[in-house]
Amino acid sequence: LMGSSHDDTMLRIQKFVVQKLTYSYDENNQGAVEFWQFPFETISSWIGDCEDGAILIVSLGINAGVPSWRLRVAAGMVQESETAPEGGHGYATYLRESDSNWTVLDWCYLENSSTSMKNKPILKEHKPYKQVWFSFNDEHAYGNEQFEITQRLALVNKED
Repeated sequence: LMGSSHDDTMLRIQKFVVQKLTYSYDENNQGAVEFWQFPFETISSWIGDCEDGAILIVSLGINAGVPSWRLRVAAGMVQESETAPEGGHGYATYLRESDSNWTVLDWCYLENSSTSMKNKPILKEHKPYKQVWFSFNDEHAYGNEQFEITQRLALVNKED
């Protein structure tokens, strides 16, 4: 999956995940409303939902030599159109090598793996992607709200 640049590598990885992974809701796979899989769990079945594919994209990128600081799994609100309802979503974000702008590498909702890296929308200008609740990679986690992770489930606004 390694390409001639980090941008090329990440586009190849996005295409690979789009081709291999089958979307299925956590209720169907895990019997839970929300369940975040480790990359090896996703690869073992090639089934997962939005954040499972995002985690896999980021993990494959890091393992292919793309620096962690260029990659994040993001969780937040999305809205397909102005009249559509907003909903929660997990997706991969990547800091492009070509222009140092963050872009979305989504494998399921507004999937754009056929768009070249340089033509992918800049995240902060990409209107369907709204407020980010939190994001993370293998080194850091970033958040806008106080939350606590317990048993691989997120409890939003958990007060101490």
